[in-house]
Parts: sequence; structure tokens; C-alpha cells
Amino acid sequence: MSKARKDPQKRKLREKAVRQKVLTSRTELRQERKLQMEELRKERQMQIMNNGVVVPAKPGHPEAAARREAEQSKKIADKLAHNLEILKALEKEFEAEEKRRNELNQNLESEGHSTMKEKMDALHEKALKLKGDADALAEAEANYVAQQNLEEK
Repeated sequence: MSKARKDPQKRKLREKAVRQKVLTSRTELRQERKLQMEELRKERQMQIMNNGVVVPAKPGHPEAAARREAEQSKKIADKLAHNLEILKALEKEFEAEEKRRNELNQNLESEGHSTMKEKMDALHEKALKLKGDADALAEAEANYVAQQNLEEK
């Protein structure tokens, strides 16, 4: 074949390949968009299942507006009650923590520690002692388990 005849054929093949790539990319984009729309539809369905369908309050439908207002006020009241419960629980937790800190402070002062540094040093010593006791207990338990394993064999 002559060169003049090969060039248009190559051009046509390139154009065909480009068209195929564009078609493929468009198909992928359409598929992604379709999946996103399906996901949004499912989310809306779940929201409707959880909250129910609310009829929009349009002018001329005062009963729908009143019903919507009642539902919103009920939701707000429920949310406030829930938040109040959380606040009460947090307040109890804070009071318990404060009581524990005051008792610890009183115990340290009754032991004769008056400054913050003395109190911190005393707490550090107690923590080291407890850690040493815990390590000793863990070691004793490991020895006991090892001894039990030897006796079983």
C-alpha cells in the first residue's frame, strides 16, 4: 500500500480507539453516578423508615403545618430530655471524682503532707510500691502456673 493510503487508515484507527476510550470513560462515569444516586435513594428510604414521612406544610393546609410544628416540638423536647439526662450523669460523675480527690487530699494531709510537692511525692511512692507488689504477684502467679504444669507432666 502506498503511504497516502496508510495515513488515513491509521488516522481512522486512532479515532476509533479514542472514541472507544471516551465511550468507556463515559460508561464508567454513568455507572458511578448511578451508584451514587442509588445510595442516596437508600439513605432517603432509611430516613423515611426511621422518622416517617412528613407532609410538607403548604399554604392552605393549616392542619399539616400544625402537625409538623407538633412533631418538631416533640423532637426538640425529646432531644432536650436526652441532653438533660447526659448532663445529670456527667454532673454525678464530676461530683464523685471531686469527692474522691478531696478524700485523697484529706488522707495525704492526715499523713502529714502539706505542700503539693510532698503530696505528689507520696503518691509516686505509693504507685511504685503498688507496681512492685503487682510485679511480685504476677511473678508468683507465673511460678505457680509453671509448677502446676510440671506436676501435671
